[in-house]
Amino acid sequence: TATATAISLPPPTVPAHPPWLALEDEHTERSIEHFTIDGKAGQNGSQPGRAADGFGDGAHGHRGMDATPGLRGEDGGIIDVSVSMTNTKETGKIVVKGSVQKSSAVGYAHQGSIRPLVTTYFVPVTTDFNLSAKGGAGGEGGVGGSGGNGKAGFKGRNATRYSSGGNGGPGGNGGDVGAGTNGGDGAKGGDINIRVNDQDSYYLMAFLCCDSDAASTHAIRGGSPGSKGRHGSPGMPGPGGRGGRSYSWTTTEGSGDDRRTVSHYNPGGRSGPNGIEGRRVGHPLHTGIRGGVGNLTIHVDNTHQYSSRYDLRLSSVSIQSRQRLHDHCHIFQFTDLIQITDMICQNVGGMISPIQGSNVHFKEHAKFKHIVPNSDTMSWFSTRLAPTAIGPIQGDLSFRVKQPNIRELGFDMEPFRAKEKLCLGATQLGSYGFRRTYRKFHEDGITMDFRFPVENRTKLEGLPSICAGEGTRVKFSVTNPSLRDLGIKSQDGRRLVVQFYKNGLERYDIASRHIDLHMDGVECNSKLEDNQGGIWRGTLFEISCLKAGETKTFNGTLKLNPQVTPYSRLAIQAEILLEELKHDTNNLNGENLSARKVMPVQRRQLEVSSEPTYVPSTDTHVVLVSCATTTKEQFNAWSDLLSNRLGLNIEYYSVSIYGSLDPDFKPLNGDISLAQAFKGKLVVVLDDMFNPLDNSVSKMEPSRMLPNGSQSQTSGYDQSTFWLLSGSSDDAVKQALASHFTAPPNDIINFASLSAFKKAMKEQLEEERQAGRVSDVSICESAIRVKYQKGNRMSWTNDPQKRIERKADAIKSFLENMDPLRQYVIEPREELFKDEDGTSYQLIVVRRGYCRTANTTNVLQRAIPPKQDDGNALLAVVKSLPLDTMLLVFANAVSAEDELLLDVTMDIFVQHLIWEVSNALDGRLSIRNAEDLDGVFPTLQATIRSSELKQIAAGAGNDGSKALSELLARMDCVANSRDLNPGPMPFSQRRAVRKKLRKMVSNLEKEWAEGISEEDRRTEIKMLEKEVLAHLKETYGSFFTRVRSASRWRKGLLYICSYRNMAKYKDAGFCGPTVRLCEMETLEHTHKSRAIVPSKTITTEDNCRSMRQQADEQKDLASQLLSSIEDTRNRMGLGNNGEIEVQLPHNCS
Repeated sequence: TATATAISLPPPTVPAHPPWLALEDEHTERSIEHFTIDGKAGQNGSQPGRAADGFGDGAHGHRGMDATPGLRGEDGGIIDVSVSMTNTKETGKIVVKGSVQKSSAVGYAHQGSIRPLVTTYFVPVTTDFNLSAKGGAGGEGGVGGSGGNGKAGFKGRNATRYSSGGNGGPGGNGGDVGAGTNGGDGAKGGDINIRVNDQDSYYLMAFLCCDSDAASTHAIRGGSPGSKGRHGSPGMPGPGGRGGRSYSWTTTEGSGDDRRTVSHYNPGGRSGPNGIEGRRVGHPLHTGIRGGVGNLTIHVDNTHQYSSRYDLRLSSVSIQSRQRLHDHCHIFQFTDLIQITDMICQNVGGMISPIQGSNVHFKEHAKFKHIVPNSDTMSWFSTRLAPTAIGPIQGDLSFRVKQPNIRELGFDMEPFRAKEKLCLGATQLGSYGFRRTYRKFHEDGITMDFRFPVENRTKLEGLPSICAGEGTRVKFSVTNPSLRDLGIKSQDGRRLVVQFYKNGLERYDIASRHIDLHMDGVECNSKLEDNQGGIWRGTLFEISCLKAGETKTFNGTLKLNPQVTPYSRLAIQAEILLEELKHDTNNLNGENLSARKVMPVQRRQLEVSSEPTYVPSTDTHVVLVSCATTTKEQFNAWSDLLSNRLGLNIEYYSVSIYGSLDPDFKPLNGDISLAQAFKGKLVVVLDDMFNPLDNSVSKMEPSRMLPNGSQSQTSGYDQSTFWLLSGSSDDAVKQALASHFTAPPNDIINFASLSAFKKAMKEQLEEERQAGRVSDVSICESAIRVKYQKGNRMSWTNDPQKRIERKADAIKSFLENMDPLRQYVIEPREELFKDEDGTSYQLIVVRRGYCRTANTTNVLQRAIPPKQDDGNALLAVVKSLPLDTMLLVFANAVSAEDELLLDVTMDIFVQHLIWEVSNALDGRLSIRNAEDLDGVFPTLQATIRSSELKQIAAGAGNDGSKALSELLARMDCVANSRDLNPGPMPFSQRRAVRKKLRKMVSNLEKEWAEGISEEDRRTEIKMLEKEVLAHLKETYGSFFTRVRSASRWRKGLLYICSYRNMAKYKDAGFCGPTVRLCEMETLEHTHKSRAIVPSKTITTEDNCRSMRQQADEQKDLASQLLSSIEDTRNRMGLGNNGEIEVQLPHNCS
């Protein structure tokens, strides 16, 4: 083990203008000469339009005119161009000769004419030629004229006294359709003749039409066919003429008493017949025919003719390096110098390649990220190749692989790899600086894979969370996957260094003096912060030789001082540094070998948080459950709120450390289970996502580590254990609500019919009501048989599926009415069963879930670090506390004269009491028969028994007397709630509840008689009544009256004493509302101020199967996580002596 000093090597110099761009830079912008002799498009067919309508009554519409046809396009012309270098005074220019000839086409009067080019037409060598002799497009087919409409027939004469009405005349016929015509044919492409001397054949590269087969075809392509026309529309027939109207009249006959009126009638005429629609044309139309492709001919020395020019492609290539990283092709290491050799070129064109040679280079304008071309290498090709022939390329190319700046890529990374496409290009050379690029010389390129020859594949291993005063094993492995040894004693002599240091970011707040880091037996503490910002940092370990394929593992320990506070954090960095390659031992390029740099090639990070140690005690009131992602701010905020503001004793439990919330789990190898340790306490779960040290689970919340949920009916914890889930996700809440599926039903009862089920339920619920309390909170299932009656599926009433759905709806309505306190899942099953007697039936399974009266979990979904003056946070905690602890908080608030906490606690007293009243009323519990009032009104009973409050009453000063008086006043407001006094109904349930409450409040008043101020009590009652009435008037209107039969008074009182009262809680803090878990199946709790009834849900068999499967997975996952975390901590945690094995590095022979 040794340290070393840094050495440096200046980066390789990359020329601003590589040599293969020099010719391009010497030329001005290229110009293009256009020679176009395209044929004209054929004339389109005519569109006569609509013919004239008939003229006069009953006249026929005129026939539509036939369209003229679309004409054939004009053929492409003939271009004959000769190019050659000139030896005149126009040195460096091309002389252009030739002629263009317009074609003669059928349908045009003029004939083709020849126009010669100017004989002294000179262009610079940078000029490209665009030749075009495309055939003209065919004309579009004509559209036939539409027939004229027939006229209406003449109108019949009206009837008179002396004659009947006349008939209407016939309507005129519609005109016949005019015929449309076919599209014209496209014309043939023209002829292009290009003439060059053999020594000037390179200039064919300047003709765009010779660039590729597609380009040549485009230049002499045939004309596109004309689209077909269409026939006209037939004329509409004229309607028949309307018949004449009828005529009625009366006459008087007789005289004297025999006079009478006689009616007479002459009928009208009939309407004439309608005309006939015009006749249609039956023959189909078609598009024209595409014109044929013309001819492109290249004449060389007027002795050879070709249909296409030469075209060079890279046929094969060899890419080599002395420092190959792998045997696999095209995998190389960063900082390597790579040789491109053995390049073979093939002529894939149609004629022999030019005499002049071509440069081969890296593709121009390629945006290389890691490939840095070497300016000192060049390749060229000078062999003439016949079509399909191949030939070698002289010279080699090379490039360096640029190394990335690893420290810009983050603190923790997998082995860095980069893929980049290497593309080569070829440029045809000619006289006077002529150059053109072969566009498809290396079109696909070669994908290069760049890597480092040393890497870490297993991270910087260690526990991400440890308790103060404890430690973790640390492992860091370095692997050489390359073909060559590394290290200063290897053949190549490349330095390989690993360094360990502390990350200096502000969020890592554990001071170095509280960290004890040893790696491979070397103490690293003194250098944890050395050289922050330089290449060398912390403690350095020189690996003298790491053989090819070998792995070197550093083992160490990391311990934290016992003084480190919970959820402080640190990050240990491990970096692998490697010296740049020695490219040339003979130093042919003048390389300064002594200045080669050592640079980081990979970084790994171990982030560690300090977690609290769990110390269970019977004197604590709250368990704060946290995990590795809990922030220090969050932890301290909750600790301050619970301890300093509420005066409660706290114990801390980290699921990242202990790995389980199973009630049977015994932490610290102790004799006490979590169920026993948490008994009688509030468990506050900071439900942040964390990584639980299990490869199959990336992230999860601590609450999802409860194998059976948090409700006392299934959790396995004592009924006196209460839960507050802070920051739970929607998925975590859904899992908690469905956790009743984790408990197998205590009994499965089969019912032969729906009526039998209803009868049994009524008897059971009636027995419960008579007892005056909800006693059966078990999870159970009932299987109800529904007789299968196969009927006519076309009838809705006889459809078996509809029938079982109606039965399920009936069960839902029945349960909503009879048992509003419990959650039910109703599952109609499609499967068909048969009795022994052959009777077919289906099943409806009814699962009874959680009960509202047994709720032990509250949820605070808006998770932010609470402040001590945050009223909503105080509401959340006090609402979730066991009753005895809540009374203790009230007593602490009296002693501390904490007005906000007193107000919050009294509000929770009111909420609890209204909740208990709602349970009694919704469950129709007979309060008169209730012997154990702890099961009906536990809040009042606990208050009456509270020794702390009796002590306050006995020795009450002004503050204690005022607090007790106000608390008694609030309970009195609930007991005397106006909607519990339903008028002239002396034996109603509401009156019984009111009577029992008033008696209990009276007993409480007697207990506290010495410490009560009647004036304070009455003042508080009047203030509450005023606030409640003001809220009810604002909500229900200014004409609100004191309705006794509705539950509005309790709703108003619950509103005034809850987070909804913005006048009280709007400025108290930032936490959101806290809701009982049993009320969160729907969003009803978000807008209604009352006790929410658990839902009765009808769901499919597949959904139920999925929920059961998720429940089973939840239990399995909890067990799996415990095993995984325990295994990891047993493997990485320190033993009693803290000793580790030190692996010594090898020496290369």
